[in-house]
Amino acid sequence: MQATPVPLLPSHRNNFDFLRLLFATFVLITHSYPLTGVTEADILAQVSHGQTSLSYIGVRGFLLISGFLITKSLLASKSLKDYLFKRAVRVFPAMWLTLALTVLLAFFVSGKSIGPYLIHYSSRDYLIFNAVFKVQYFIDGVFMHNPFPRYVNGSLWTIQYEVFFYIVLGACYFLRKHRTAMLVVLTTFFVSGVAVQLGQTNWGPG
Repeated sequence: MQATPVPLLPSHRNNFDFLRLLFATFVLITHSYPLTGVTEADILAQVSHGQTSLSYIGVRGFLLISGFLITKSLLASKSLKDYLFKRAVRVFPAMWLTLALTVLLAFFVSGKSIGPYLIHYSSRDYLIFNAVFKVQYFIDGVFMHNPFPRYVNGSLWTIQYEVFFYIVLGACYFLRKHRTAMLVVLTTFFVSGVAVQLGQTNWGPG
């Protein structure tokens, strides 16, 4: 008797959304302690005596899932240019919109009138600098009296690393098809590593 083939599920039917929600919850729980002025660490940090935390697992879980999904996107792209374009479309519009909305909404907790708030350098810098990955956490007058003061969005530092890994993955994909370029890059890294190591060696008298 011949076995009936099992139909393949669509590639989007998986638990990645659930896992991302779970990891985001882990990070939220850990960060809620310092943000509310509570010194007690999250439950996992207490059980492990500070050796790990929920946010430690959450951030690394996000990194693993993102690595899988971005690699899948790269392999499905027509070219390296197409892959980079899709990454840019995925990151930049949402980031710029979020920065603009943050500056707008932060006004209501700044304690300032609209004019001084908009012309203050911190409002401008928050919008412009973060848009080009030069992290600026503060807007004058916003969250000044919070237990963890002044940080408007402490997660901004992750964006530049995200984009960095996009570029690294694209470079690896390019190099695997160009052996000469790969050898040049690997040789450069090797020579640079040796030079740094030699520069750190203490050449005292023998």
